[in-house]
Amino acid sequence: MKHRTKLAFLAAASLLLGACSGLTPSGLIAASRLDPLNTPPDSIAAAIGGPDALRLQDGDASFRIALKGDGPDGPMLVEEAVPLEINPAAPGAPLSNASDEVVFVGTFADEDARRIAAAQAEITRLRSSGIDGQGSISVELVGGCYVDAPPDDLAYSTWLRTDFTDGFVATTRRLDAEEALGADTVALLLSQMPKCEG
Repeated sequence: MKHRTKLAFLAAASLLLGACSGLTPSGLIAASRLDPLNTPPDSIAAAIGGPDALRLQDGDASFRIALKGDGPDGPMLVEEAVPLEINPAAPGAPLSNASDEVVFVGTFADEDARRIAAAQAEITRLRSSGIDGQGSISVELVGGCYVDAPPDDLAYSTWLRTDFTDGFVATTRRLDAEEALGADTVALLLSQMPKCEG
């Protein structure tokens, strides 16, 4: 069984649509155009770039859609999180040009796509009945391992695809986790990352 560790730094590497920090101009446009309630799950894919020593497998990233009631203490009305199926980006894919960055693409298994579609439908139903709230979608990395030696840093990039014809759009570009978490925290998390098996 694959060794897994909860890597807290990877929460900082979340693609949080609606949060503007670190978004590229094209990412802001992509986020503003995204219709998370009416986009079929099989059209959604997230790409995650990280240090070239990083490796991700199925389940190392998850997709979450939620609707929270208004106010700081508003109840969570709908929340669905599913693991993503992970594959390396196709050779020559027009994503990262950096030689020290590896890119992985996450999509839904059929059953998980149905769970996301059900959550979309429930949020739509609640909103049509007059219930207000804060909607969100995010992609979070919750695992991973390294090959050869641990990465020296945790710079990461993200891309989003919501339409097959549009392809991937860069949403963040080479952000450094140290800026969000601090050098000591990142060093600790790097020390906890397991070496890939096999």
